[in-house]
Amino acid sequence: MKIEANEHNIDGLVKVYNEMKRFEIEPNEVSFCILATAHAVARLYTVAEAYVEAVEKSCSGDNWSTLDVLIILYGHLGKEKELERTWGIVQELPHVRSKSYMLAIEAFGKIGQLSRAEELWEMEINGCKANSITFRHLALGCLKANLVEEALKTLEMGKDLKTSNRVKNSTPWLETTLSIIELFAEKGDVVNVEKLFEELVKAKYARHTFVFNILIKAYVKAKIYSPNLLRRMILGGARPDAETYSLVKLAEQFRP
Repeated sequence: MKIEANEHNIDGLVKVYNEMKRFEIEPNEVSFCILATAHAVARLYTVAEAYVEAVEKSCSGDNWSTLDVLIILYGHLGKEKELERTWGIVQELPHVRSKSYMLAIEAFGKIGQLSRAEELWEMEINGCKANSITFRHLALGCLKANLVEEALKTLEMGKDLKTSNRVKNSTPWLETTLSIIELFAEKGDVVNVEKLFEELVKAKYARHTFVFNILIKAYVKAKIYSPNLLRRMILGGARPDAETYSLVKLAEQFRP
């Protein structure tokens, strides 16, 4: 299941899950965490919510990894009450990891609780060393405030820190990077979109149609015609949808 999830192959993941049930292998909280996260990342929120309920029912004790996943998912689904409750459980653990703080900061930011996110940020920086994901979050905040130069400087600062492939393939890293790409795309900043998009390609995250559509949107906003975008999309494993063809049609008007 984890292999299919890492490949961002929802169909393959569901097939493995159905095979488990066919062979009467009982799914556990780890299985449901993988299913819920994969569907949330693919923006299939209704299905993700059903699997979140399964995680809650199968959760055994205060497993920090499951709690981290729930924090991510509640942020995706906009469940403020559940997010606060889960974060409260995490804070009662003997040791709260830096990663848990960063996930909570991102989750509260996603649901619009910026003051809560800032409060946790202050707590985190007073006790933990900033990592590469920290700089991604900061860059995203700068872009949201329309501080483009500061955002670019922050991204450069983050590049100086060693980042493992595991981190670069993680949901927080990919989604924060995608949020940054979306903001650059809105500005028609094709150069920076392409730089960051390459990370998503390497992580196979660009197989999601909505991810590739953001790249095409950047070219439309920049009024630049690129004849190979649709071909790149298909060869990269993403399936064009109605939005894709609408964007491609818009891009046609910028043909030299």
